[in-house]
Amino acid sequence: MLESECRGHSIICEDIEAMMLIRRLRNRYAGNENQIFEKAKDKLYTFMKGRDLHFIMGTHYRYSTWLIVGLFYPQRKKSRELTEFFKK
Repeated sequence: MLESECRGHSIICEDIEAMMLIRRLRNRYAGNENQIFEKAKDKLYTFMKGRDLHFIMGTHYRYSTWLIVGLFYPQRKKSRELTEFFKK
C-alpha cells in the first residue's frame, strides 16, 4: 500500500501510567473537567515535548488496530547516549 492510499489509524493508548494519571487527577479535581484536562495535557503533551518520546506498540485480537501499551520518554541527552550504546 502506498502512503498516499493510507486512510489513517485510530490508536488506543493502554499505557497504565497515563491511565493512572487520569484516575489520580479525577480524584483530586473531581467535577472540574477543565482542570483535569489542563493538568493531563501539561504532563502528556507539554512535558513530553522536552523528552525523546517513544511508543511501545502492540496489538490485541479484540481491536483491529495497533495499541500504545507503554510510553518511554528518557531525557534527550540520555536517549542519545542509549542510541550510541546500542550502535556498538
